[in-house]
Amino acid sequence: MSDTVLGFAPARRTAVASRWQVVWWAFRRHRLAMIGLVITIAFYIIAIIPGFFAINDPSQQNPRAAYQPPASLHLHDIAVDGSWSFGPYIYASVLKRDPQTLETVFVEDISRKVPLNLFGRGYEYGVLGLFHTNVHLLATSNAREPVFLLGADRLGRCVFSRIMQGTQISLSVGLVGVFFSLTIGLLLGGISRYYGGRVDFAVQRVIEFVLALPDIPIWLALSGALPQNWPATANYFMITIILSLTGWAQLGRVVRGRFLGRVPDAV
Repeated sequence: MSDTVLGFAPARRTAVASRWQVVWWAFRRHRLAMIGLVITIAFYIIAIIPGFFAINDPSQQNPRAAYQPPASLHLHDIAVDGSWSFGPYIYASVLKRDPQTLETVFVEDISRKVPLNLFGRGYEYGVLGLFHTNVHLLATSNAREPVFLLGADRLGRCVFSRIMQGTQISLSVGLVGVFFSLTIGLLLGGISRYYGGRVDFAVQRVIEFVLALPDIPIWLALSGALPQNWPATANYFMITIILSLTGWAQLGRVVRGRFLGRVPDAV
């Protein structure tokens, strides 16, 4: 008899291991799954403290930097004598006018270097509403020379910093939506099996109706139906409800199947 089970752990270990341990052993053997786990953890770390990874204030507008292209990041500097030293920096951008098209363009001024400091200090931000700090992963040494790693939008706001800030809302919407879907699926799936009869029939027909609806068109339609004058908090709450109402059906059916073999018919 082979000494391994599923090819990843000795049989005597799996005999006393919990279900979570067996699942983790199988998950750890899948390289793509581990890579996805690391990337997901990195995304949620950014979502927890987006201000630390942002360089500029995401809401600060700079009319002179409207549509400024991404800056080229240099990681080391070469001196005149040929020696080099590590230190991220960019060249300052100046606004000039093209002599042929008369269009304003941004040009790098190689005579002006803007050093970037690791764990430097910049604008102040809050961390989960617990405290405030101004320490950033990258911060410019000159506040008058903003750094736009991914360029600036039409209002001169830093696109990179806004992406970092946007991860907090984007990832929390999915997380909260899954939590509500889990709650609804567990509740209705359990009620469906426990009471049976007409209650089970009604819940299962609702599940079939929800599963028959195409997800993406429903999301687009319900999102487009939201009033434009609603505040951002209300839109956020409604998007999570939309995700919950369209994602609980499959889980409810699975929960009913689990209850089917464990809960006796109600008398």
